[in-house]
Amino acid sequence: MRGIWLYVLAGVFIAISIAFPIFLIHRERMLVRRHESASAAVLSATDLLGLALPAVPMLGYTFASLAN
Repeated sequence: MRGIWLYVLAGVFIAISIAFPIFLIHRERMLVRRHESASAAVLSATDLLGLALPAVPMLGYTFASLAN
C-alpha cells in the first residue's frame, strides 16, 4: 500500500479514532482488489453513512469554534 505514512500523520494530527478506520477501509479495498472481487471493493450505503455520521458533528463543532 502506497502512502501508508499519511495514515500515521493523520493519526497524530487528526485523531487515531478517525485515521485507523479509514486505514482499515483502504486496506480491505486493496486486499479485495488483489483477489479481484469487484463487488466487495465498493462501499455500501451503511459504510458511507457510518463515515459521514461522525464527520458532520465534528465539522459543525470545528466551524462553531472558529466563529467564536
